[in-house]
Amino acid sequence: MTREEAIEVLTSKDVSMMLEALDMAINALEQLTSYEQTINKLTKAISEQEPTTHGYMLVCPNCGLDVHSDFESCPRCGAKMKVGDV
Repeated sequence: MTREEAIEVLTSKDVSMMLEALDMAINALEQLTSYEQTINKLTKAISEQEPTTHGYMLVCPNCGLDVHSDFESCPRCGAKMKVGDV
């Protein structure tokens, strides 16, 4: 139902159409409330995550790619990584 159709129904004298429009509006609000609750749960879960402390990033001396310290060579260009490449 478009906005114009909803306005037409609400301004008409047809009670059954008004009730249908009201039911649709209530269902839409319930869906929005459910979406909001889901977003709030996800936001809380994300904010409670601990940052990782495993390793650190190095900069490839050849191509400049940020490479995790667990890698012995750059995945882009194959250059050997050294601890001094931070």
